[in-house]
Amino acid sequence: MAVIGVITNEGLSKTINAANQQGWNINPTHFAISATKGDLNSSRDGESTNETWYEAPITSRRVISENSIEFVCNIPPNATTEDMDIGEVYLYGSVSEDDNIPAEEPFLLALGQPSNALTYYFEGSISLRLVVTLTNINISELFEFKYENTLDIDDHNMDADAHPKLISAIAQWVKGLGNALLRNGQLLSGGSLHVSQPIGDDIKLRADAAAIYINGAVLYVPQTAEPISASHNATFKFGVWVDNSGAENVGGSELTSPDASVKWGLDYVQDNVGDFYPVYTVSNGKLLEEEALLSDEAKELVAQIVRYDVDAHGDYAVNGLDVRLHEFNTDVDGDLTDPLKDSTTFVISSGRAHVGGREIDLRHDKRSRFKNNAVTYLTQGERIAFHPNNDPDKNTNRLDLDFGPVYQIEVVYGEVSLRNKKIIRTTEGIDQLGVSAVTSIEKIYIGSGESEVIFEEGTHWDFLGNQESNSTIKWRSVDGVPGPQDSYYVDLNHNEEITHAVSISGDRKAIEIQKSFTTDETPDGLETSLVPGTEVQIDYQWRVPRIDRLYLNKDGELIMKRGVSSPFAKPASPALPDNVLSLAEIYHTWWEEPDVKRDGVKVVHMSDLNKMQQSIVDLYDLVSLERLKNDTSRQAPSATHGLFVDPMLDDDMRDRGLESDLTSNKVDGIEQIAQINPAREELVLPINMKPNSLNTSKETKPWTLDYQHTVLIDKGRPVEQVEKTGSMKVNPYSAFKPIPAKMTLIPAVDIWTESKIELKDGPPLNSTVVNHGVYGFKFRGNVTSQKVGSTSRAAEFLRELDVEFTLEGMLEGEGIQALTFDGDVLPVVSIDGSTPTIADASGVLKGKFKIPKETYPAGRKAVTVKGTGIGGSEPTEAEASFTGKGTITTEEWQTKFSGGFQRWDPLAQTFTLNESHFISGVDIKITKRGAKQLVLQLRNTTVGIPDKTLAEVRVNADELIEYDSGLYASKEDPLIDGKPQSYSKPEDYGWTRLTFDPTYIEAGQEYAFVVLTDDADHEMAIAELGGVNEKQKVITEQAYQIGVMLSSSNATTWTPHQKADLTFRLLRAEFTSLEKEINFGEFEVEKLSDLMVAGGAIRPSDKSNIKINFTTEENVTYELDENVPFRLPNSFTGKVNVSARLSSDSHYRSPLMWPEALMMIGSQASKALYCTRTFMTGAAESTLRVTFEGQFKGDASVQVFYAVDPSASNITWIEMTSPDEKALGIDRTEYTYTKENFEHTSTQIKLVLNGSALNRPVVSNLRAMAF
Repeated sequence: MAVIGVITNEGLSKTINAANQQGWNINPTHFAISATKGDLNSSRDGESTNETWYEAPITSRRVISENSIEFVCNIPPNATTEDMDIGEVYLYGSVSEDDNIPAEEPFLLALGQPSNALTYYFEGSISLRLVVTLTNINISELFEFKYENTLDIDDHNMDADAHPKLISAIAQWVKGLGNALLRNGQLLSGGSLHVSQPIGDDIKLRADAAAIYINGAVLYVPQTAEPISASHNATFKFGVWVDNSGAENVGGSELTSPDASVKWGLDYVQDNVGDFYPVYTVSNGKLLEEEALLSDEAKELVAQIVRYDVDAHGDYAVNGLDVRLHEFNTDVDGDLTDPLKDSTTFVISSGRAHVGGREIDLRHDKRSRFKNNAVTYLTQGERIAFHPNNDPDKNTNRLDLDFGPVYQIEVVYGEVSLRNKKIIRTTEGIDQLGVSAVTSIEKIYIGSGESEVIFEEGTHWDFLGNQESNSTIKWRSVDGVPGPQDSYYVDLNHNEEITHAVSISGDRKAIEIQKSFTTDETPDGLETSLVPGTEVQIDYQWRVPRIDRLYLNKDGELIMKRGVSSPFAKPASPALPDNVLSLAEIYHTWWEEPDVKRDGVKVVHMSDLNKMQQSIVDLYDLVSLERLKNDTSRQAPSATHGLFVDPMLDDDMRDRGLESDLTSNKVDGIEQIAQINPAREELVLPINMKPNSLNTSKETKPWTLDYQHTVLIDKGRPVEQVEKTGSMKVNPYSAFKPIPAKMTLIPAVDIWTESKIELKDGPPLNSTVVNHGVYGFKFRGNVTSQKVGSTSRAAEFLRELDVEFTLEGMLEGEGIQALTFDGDVLPVVSIDGSTPTIADASGVLKGKFKIPKETYPAGRKAVTVKGTGIGGSEPTEAEASFTGKGTITTEEWQTKFSGGFQRWDPLAQTFTLNESHFISGVDIKITKRGAKQLVLQLRNTTVGIPDKTLAEVRVNADELIEYDSGLYASKEDPLIDGKPQSYSKPEDYGWTRLTFDPTYIEAGQEYAFVVLTDDADHEMAIAELGGVNEKQKVITEQAYQIGVMLSSSNATTWTPHQKADLTFRLLRAEFTSLEKEINFGEFEVEKLSDLMVAGGAIRPSDKSNIKINFTTEENVTYELDENVPFRLPNSFTGKVNVSARLSSDSHYRSPLMWPEALMMIGSQASKALYCTRTFMTGAAESTLRVTFEGQFKGDASVQVFYAVDPSASNITWIEMTSPDEKALGIDRTEYTYTKENFEHTSTQIKLVLNGSALNRPVVSNLRAMAF
């Protein structure tokens, strides 16, 4: 759009007058904007201007020629509070007659009008450019800008470059300060991005006007004129394109001019001119929460703060982020089969969280809809006794099913009655009845009423049974029977499919069967009905309960992780990836709306802690009062003679000694003691679990997808420092104590522990029975509390286990002087059990030791080895960690060896990555090769100092490549498929590639690789600031700026070299396949009822999955996650094949599983007992009442007994029967057993639980009272 303008007569006159006077100048001073248009003619003056709504100094000017000058007039954002029209632009000036005489009042120099309608939007900005041209007048010298409030410069008028130099200096100062505080692309105001709903495969993006920092300048970006189209299924950057080429920039070409052209755009649109600076990330149509853009200097400080935040607090919500159910759709008519209506919508309130050390700010409430994707299970052949109701107002009979909610009826069979079936006798006397599956023949007759004649079975006819599709009878040759071609009638009952007469009940708990209906086999369309007292057989599908988890990842995405549904086990909450914040567990029973349990970790303020402390004090007071009340109740025999309660929290209220005596003597054939599940506060049948190692090949490497080593590219940038200006000794302080040997344990982690329960009144009880039922709606994590009561104490111990070890880096012929485990010296034998061998020529020594039973509490134990040395040399030492407990963190899996305890001479290089990666090695340049081995370690850091070892590789001296500058420096390194050839062939370019197992490291955390040796000659290439590289160029800035080189003489005190870095290239694992099957082999099982694979794993993304498959001899496969218990529908004896399937969606992310995985094979007892402690019942005759809550399906049951005399050596137990039942919920019933005329002063209660793999009894909240 053009701005058409004219020079006023007054302006022209004053300009000509000034041009004719020596030393006079015209000073353009300011501009003004009016919304009203007037006549565009040169006669206008300052008196004829319209009302203005904005005035400001002229922003800048650009000399086009000696006769033309362009004046730039910028209107910034928020100059007004509303949008305004631009009708006219006024340009004012003043005449300066002498430097010592103040300029006169400004006059109207020129005015202009936009050629089309033009609007200023107050949240944006606009730049108006007016060109003033006067023929035959050199206005480039006549029009003068006064630089006020600037530094005085000597001989100002004598130096034509004075002002450009001044502006350049100031601009450099501004850029330096700006880059220290801001980062290119950082928004200073405005700039909100609006993303539309998908329109087909595209979305529309619209950005508001903004102020943005770019290279020392604050640029004003107008809002998008038209919405920008982008792909809905892509991930891309949205930011600004800056074209600095056409703007005047006296501050230097590397600076951005305030006059630069800037507009919003997408990073992948390459037809834009200039440079792109990202502001937002959009993924799959969703705007990800933006990350704060920081300078490199600020990022280093922030990284330390981030690490402290993660280590100290983990992932947490600062405020808000509450999840609530918004809408649960299963169709108003109860149709669960419509996937469009079968969904759940949640609302997540606005708030702020720290996830992985990164702040996520949800500025608005977010509504998210998720499809339910419920899993159904087909129950086949469920039999239900049919008893008709006698309610004349009801047309159907209701049959309650064992499972629900019912999703779909597949097929129903029932026994129906068939009356008055007419049959024509055949000549042979063998007649087909015309129906199949006859269950009984009620009568065969002719006639009706008084003339009815009934023929008896065995006298007149015989039933020949069901023959294929027909049932037949045979007439006997006796008098009075129907003759050939005579007709007679039959009343019979037979089985038939009645699915068409069945519907699902409104509550989806039962089926409704019509009281009367027709079938294909009823004569003449007559209606029939089910036979009372018979069984109905049903095949139906029902929805399986499930627990989902809604979480927030560090990119600000809300993700729903589906749980594992199983018809034979309580639903298990799914495992979440690392560095995410769980917001809620969603409990789907499908009976009603899901239950939302918010489990997000939130900051607790000091004021809340103070209130909590006061609440605890109040709680103690209430408990004390309740104890007094209970004590008073027990001392009032007129009201209550005796009382016993067991909430099933632990074993304090049971008589473990009596239980042990009864089971050891196999009284009534019971050999097992029922177990309490403290997570759900229930009494259940015990499961005898046996651990089996899946690592039959004794692997020491973690299981991942297949991979190859490649140079790490971190956010488009290779992590490398390839310059070389000199070298440095690896052992600069000449420390010659032997490097510790690398010690690898097999296994290094054992997640199986054993319990030892010590009783006050009896010997200890040892238990290897796993409480397997710790899942379900009350479960909130692993049960790790130590039980300490008045009668018993349970503690976890490491189990008896053989641990093999491999030592690398011993002296040839060196043996073992001592091996200690948790400080105790343990005997060492060779793998085959004989005297341990000595280290071979490669310095490798293998052996094993045994962890004794019930000796070491569960936890992380140090394993140390001290060698014998050779010929008076220093003995080699080694150290590793063995971890044995129920819950093991990722760090404990990774740091399975920790090096040793000597002090030696290492070099180190720290680094911090922007993305998480699987690191697999380092390329280095060895400028001088010694004679001994070199060790490379990957470590995490603490306050910038290398700490625990995560991975390690050792190489002999002859495997190192000695770098020769004359040979390799000038060698061409061509690009192959966009990458330097040296990436794939490092040895051809003098690089030594040192690789180890892929090790997962997290973004934003500082790590280090450490190189060490006890050789005095090994040297490595380095690059030093100010040094001369191999191309004879001076290194003027550090090529690698996100880390620092360190050296040390004892690995404790480190010296940073701020101006130097090692020459290196970091390697990562590139996974060549996206799927991999790992076969663990076959295992013999007996009475298998429960399965679980216990082990450690890493899932670096939502699409990185591990699935464990169990396949039986009948080719039935069960799929499950690690550390998730699984119940089989029936117990199984035979062989099972176990395998794992690893999958990912990226060649740079792989699921990882450590080889110490255990397959837990469980066999549930079919019968177990529980005995209460003895309690008093009073001296007078009373009534004994036993009440508990239970769940008993199928063949699951419980038997209740009371003791006649608990003090007798041989206790007599009397069974209590016929309980009163009271339904408490869908799957829970309260049972009350009563014994009147109870005449004993004390008693005990014994419960005997009976069940199977499919149907498992549950008892809770036991109460017994005598009154």
